[in-house]
Amino acid sequence: MSGPSFSATLRSGWKTDQQMKDWMLRHAVMHDALAQQSSLFPGQLSAIVASLPTPTVPTRAFVTDSTVAASGNFGAIVAGTGTHTVPVYWDGTNWRIG
Repeated sequence: MSGPSFSATLRSGWKTDQQMKDWMLRHAVMHDALAQQSSLFPGQLSAIVASLPTPTVPTRAFVTDSTVAASGNFGAIVAGTGTHTVPVYWDGTNWRIG
């Protein structure tokens, strides 16, 4: 029994198979990097601010001890020891609410 057959179609704007292959390779590399970063919190949906790592790729998480609520504070640098659960993202320098 054989597996399913897959075929790729050139997207408009791709002039060659090589352009399509380059695009696929870039996205595969990004996927691998993100999968590696998602292992920072295995089995966890949230963390405290002090336990957030310094990622090498854009990363998102939730923290359970923000000093401020997310509403009205998107883009602010997150600080811990509070009681608010907020989404955060790594901007390359700081963890920010958002």
